[in-house]
Amino acid sequence: MEHCSIDQLARVLDDNAEELPPTLRGIVELIGPLATAKLVDRFGGLRLYIPGKAATDHPVAELIGFDNMRKLCDEYKYEGTGMRITIPCASGVILAERNKRIRAEYGPKSTRQLAIEHRVSERQIERIVSPKNGSVGEPNTKVRSSSLVVLPWPSRVPTTWVEDAS
Repeated sequence: MEHCSIDQLARVLDDNAEELPPTLRGIVELIGPLATAKLVDRFGGLRLYIPGKAATDHPVAELIGFDNMRKLCDEYKYEGTGMRITIPCASGVILAERNKRIRAEYGPKSTRQLAIEHRVSERQIERIVSPKNGSVGEPNTKVRSSSLVVLPWPSRVPTTWVEDAS
C-alpha cells in the first residue's frame, strides 16, 4: 500500500466520496475528510470503540478534536452506551488514485522512474498503464490462456488408486 500524507489522504477521501465504503462515507460526511483521514491513518482496518459520551482525554478526541469526537459519539451511541465500529482502510480508493496518477505521469516519465517514485515494480507499472487494463485503479487480473496447464487424465485408473472392496 502506498503511503501518503494526512493531507493527501484527506484529498483522496474528499475527491472519491462516492467510491468509499458506506461506513467511511458516513464518517467523512459527519466529521469531514481531514479528521477521517487521521482516523484511517491511525486505525484503518481496526475495530474502534466509540464511547457513548465524549471525553477530552480520549485518544480519539486527542487525534481528531473534541467536537468531532462528540459527533462520533452522538452518531454511534446505542442506548447511552458506546459502540465498536471498524474503520475501513480505504485501500481501494488510495490505489485507484495512485494508479490514476501513474497513468497521467506515464510518457513524460519512464516506467523505471514511476516504479522508483511509487515504490512498485516496473512490471506493476506496465500492468497499470496497459491498454488491456480495463478497470480503473485495479491491476489486470485476467487469466491468460497460456498460463493454464491441462494435464491428461489417465484412461485407466491405476489399481493403487482404487480401494479394495473385499
